[in-house]
Amino acid sequence: MMKFPKLFFLWLLFISLFPPLLADSKPYQPKNIAESTNLSNQKTPSMSAQRSGAEPSGIHSREGDTINDIESHQPNSITESTNLTNQKNPEYAREAEPSGIHSREGDTINGIESTNPINKALELKLADSKQWRDLLHFGRWESEIDSLEFFYAPNGKKDAEAELIATIKAFYTPIDLVEVPKDFEEKVSKTNALLDSAVTSLPRRSAKKQDYHAICRFPARFFYLNSVLNFENLPQVECEEFHQMRDYVNPKSATLIFPSAHINSPASMFGHTFLLLNSGFNSRLLSFAINYQAAADEKSENGLAFAYKGLLGFYEGRYSILPYYDKIKEYRDSENRDIWEFDLNLTSDEIAQMYRHIWELGDAWAWYYFFDENCSYNMLWLLEVARPSLNLRKKFIYQVNPPETLHAINEAGLIEKETFRPSKRTKLLEYERYMSFGDVRKAKKVALGKIEPQTIARDSVLSLNQKQFILESSIEMSEYWYMKGKLEKEQYTDIAHKAALERSNLGASTALQPPAPSSPLGANQGLRVSPMYFYHARLDSHNARNATNALGLDFRLTYHDITDNDLGYLKGAQIEFLKVLAYAGLDSKNNQVLQVHQATCYPSAHLQA
Repeated sequence: MMKFPKLFFLWLLFISLFPPLLADSKPYQPKNIAESTNLSNQKTPSMSAQRSGAEPSGIHSREGDTINDIESHQPNSITESTNLTNQKNPEYAREAEPSGIHSREGDTINGIESTNPINKALELKLADSKQWRDLLHFGRWESEIDSLEFFYAPNGKKDAEAELIATIKAFYTPIDLVEVPKDFEEKVSKTNALLDSAVTSLPRRSAKKQDYHAICRFPARFFYLNSVLNFENLPQVECEEFHQMRDYVNPKSATLIFPSAHINSPASMFGHTFLLLNSGFNSRLLSFAINYQAAADEKSENGLAFAYKGLLGFYEGRYSILPYYDKIKEYRDSENRDIWEFDLNLTSDEIAQMYRHIWELGDAWAWYYFFDENCSYNMLWLLEVARPSLNLRKKFIYQVNPPETLHAINEAGLIEKETFRPSKRTKLLEYERYMSFGDVRKAKKVALGKIEPQTIARDSVLSLNQKQFILESSIEMSEYWYMKGKLEKEQYTDIAHKAALERSNLGASTALQPPAPSSPLGANQGLRVSPMYFYHARLDSHNARNATNALGLDFRLTYHDITDNDLGYLKGAQIEFLKVLAYAGLDSKNNQVLQVHQATCYPSAHLQA
């Protein structure tokens, strides 16, 4: 699991410094999964030929449509994987390959040798194409997806050609021969029960066998291969579950979301990125966010163990989908993180293919590395699948942090507009600029239910502006205290409703909006290598002058310190990882001097007021 040599030195470091952690830090292991069953290679009834590049029966490509809302398996705010797709259990018996379907020269599929798509795919070397390798998340030597359910070929993780052949065969599998896990219906029922308990209008999961067909499970693979190979005589599948979710999410455009750094969280101290699929809803808040995160709870684990596991890949990383307003509540309101939104200039066809791929990743997982294969890195896969001409990932060799992925995406010409969403904290600080200390105290008392909003509205001493600011800020404060657990839901709704009612009676005014800070697109790069010259003179014990001339090196792997420009960063914040300050030279007596002045091998964070 460990990647060598990228993080091997960290492994040695933690073993030497913190050996007791190893006893409690066993990596997650997937369930005992038998070899991938061959879900294809069956003769199928004939049907009319498909047009080149079009989606067959169950998959249509209307302009502006995208397939796949990341997963109907992890909808809404339910992010735990239900593993409802294609688990290759030991109960599956591998079936012999029927005579009508083979995979090398001279093969026939349903007796049509001249149009054998496998032969054509091999001749065109599609397994080496960037589009195919991106769909498999292939790195240099193998796929970065670690769940076996993502592959049809037993060695599909390491062999892109074997997976290509197995996938094409799976497309030709008759519906009645599709094998699904024995507990498939039970898992679907559990997922739908979770959706019911969440009171969400998201479509419920289907237990129909055809929704488990390869064409429905991997629509992005199918769309790409069909556009090149022009499949014929495929089984007729409806992909009802896929279409329902696609129509519900209805993605029209994409926005990259960047919540600012959360200095109190090891997992978020470098920031975060996720994608927003903008739909036809009137409010962007009702659109759906595509997130990638480690399956871990940092609040319930020892901080050092959490960082250790995250650095060395002991957590599963999963994609999930949930309404954007849930992410707003999490980042902007609960964690007090400002949010930047960067609209991307992807076309409707590119959005459609990206959405298809998101659907494919619904139950897939990969080992999560805080240092490189993290949230920001895995968003780049989605963008490259949407637009194969992009090579965003190649810009990152040893580490990936969210601000630098913004630079890469901007340099690729993807960003066309940026929007700033201030956090509750930022809004309250803006009100504080225009309010006296006494007015701030009154607003706080209103927010906590100690003063009735009506009392403020009828106070003859206060000016109209004072009343408006006190009531407006009290509404913001009451929500802030509610998110922090200092108010019960009933208290919060009662206070906010009364304050809003009294505020509306005072008439309209220009909304107070905090000015947008400098964009993170202007932030400095995390890596810093600075040569230095030292000259140090002092008197020794005999009052003799001893001077040292030395050359030094200031090295920082990432991310930002107080000497850097504050553009795009929290003012006064310092977050560094792997920092070394050393120098070597000669003193006045020609003695060699070598000194490591500072060495930091773990993330350090400081905030100056």
